[in-house]
Amino acid sequence: MKSRDLLTMSVQNLRRGGLRSILSILGIVIGISAVILILSISEAGQRFIINQVAAFGSDLVFVESGSPDELEGGGIPTPFPKDVLTKSDAEKLNQQPWVRLLTPVIFQQDTVNARGEVMNAEIVGTSED
Repeated sequence: MKSRDLLTMSVQNLRRGGLRSILSILGIVIGISAVILILSISEAGQRFIINQVAAFGSDLVFVESGSPDELEGGGIPTPFPKDVLTKSDAEKLNQQPWVRLLTPVIFQQDTVNARGEVMNAEIVGTSED
């Protein structure tokens, strides 16, 4: 078969099943558009997250206190973590030559009841740094 014959047969088949052909083409267009949209949204989200992390800087480290079981994901989670890091640990870390700035922080969440209103409050304690 020649290219001209294939083209003629294709056009004839499209004319015979016109509505079916239009719906097939519409389905393909919608499917491809949906995939492109999802990929663009995920790419934008990835760039947003990377920019947010980059804003902290590459030399910033967060160290959290907790028992080794909690840090490794083992054991039963508890709202009362054991204090593994102490104030003296922070002072020793701050004396290291590779540490530019160290700021100890503690978070506490609790329910506050005042004047008949109940709210969840988060208290943050830190140093003057």
